[in-house]
Amino acid sequence: MRLLKVATCNLNQWAMDFDSNLQHIKASIQKAKASGATVRVGPELEITGYGCEDHFLEPDTITHAWECLKDILAEDLTRGILCNIGMPVELSGVRYNCQVFCLNQKILLIRPKICLANDGNYRELRWFSAWKHRHQLVEYQLPSIIADAVSQKIVPFGDGYLSFIDTNIAAETCEELFTPDAPHIGLALSGVEVFTNGSGSHHQLRKLNTRLELIQSGTYKSGGVYIYSNQQGCDGGRLYYDGCACIAVNGDIVAQGSQFSLHDVEVVTALVDLDAVRYHAPEEEIALGPGCWLWDYLRRSGASGYLLPLSGGADSSSVAAIVGCMCQLVINAIAEGDEVVKSDAIRIGQYTNGDFPTDSKEFAKHIFYTVFMGSENSC
Repeated sequence: MRLLKVATCNLNQWAMDFDSNLQHIKASIQKAKASGATVRVGPELEITGYGCEDHFLEPDTITHAWECLKDILAEDLTRGILCNIGMPVELSGVRYNCQVFCLNQKILLIRPKICLANDGNYRELRWFSAWKHRHQLVEYQLPSIIADAVSQKIVPFGDGYLSFIDTNIAAETCEELFTPDAPHIGLALSGVEVFTNGSGSHHQLRKLNTRLELIQSGTYKSGGVYIYSNQQGCDGGRLYYDGCACIAVNGDIVAQGSQFSLHDVEVVTALVDLDAVRYHAPEEEIALGPGCWLWDYLRRSGASGYLLPLSGGADSSSVAAIVGCMCQLVINAIAEGDEVVKSDAIRIGQYTNGDFPTDSKEFAKHIFYTVFMGSENSC
């Protein structure tokens, strides 16, 4: 199993109250770490507060946001935990509503909002621009105020995701969940398993039902873990943000925070098994599907291996690669304690004296044979 402890939060932030907002963010990270979580998601624009309105047009607002992020990174808060922090960022004179991914006192990615909320109570286009360059990243020069503090000058900025050894993580931001072409759809098809959503969503009668249905629907169709965070309370304007931070796995809500609460900081956690939500990328499907088929055919046919005529072309070399994938699957299953696979591998590979395969390349030498059979197209 690939177990991942994740955390999300409701934060009662106040517009332009940088000191209190910063303390709430720090407290949420500390609580997430104390629970053993290695991923923490925060609300949209949590450093500044969502309802800053025309204060977003003031350069000092963004400067103070960077100062707060510097304060977070200067401490040991992000050591061992991936933090998704919401704040405004300016690139080439254009303001964006961003999610900033931080880990081990470094910034890994700045992800700007793609679809802005601009109806009803929302006027985001007055203060921000939407990122129009889908699936594109640019280099962002960090302001000196933070570049010097973290010894980092350049950060990827744009519509991308983070790829780790054991999983891929991507962000949506509030309104994007409600759009017909929600980013999580394409990302899931590209192999992303964990989605974060920092929101500033206000209370409206039965709106929570719609929000939860969209989260459940997205993870039910594509599979995955969806970590939703929201502001909670009044941040100085006329709206009440109704929290309900939640974590969904494969269409099921496995953890949910309060909708109406007086707490400034509420952290919600869940332990998820990524193997239960795995959604493979096309390249993985091409390799793993035929690899599983080859193993089933081999173990049931009574054969002792495969003989592959090599011509030097794409077809035979692809088959060889797929056999290699099959061997890796066998070794992984044995390592996980599957006694049936182990028994079949010993029989097919003709291992004796209690020996069994522990390395995919070594196992391939037992069951995979090739012979060159050139054609008129061979070099």
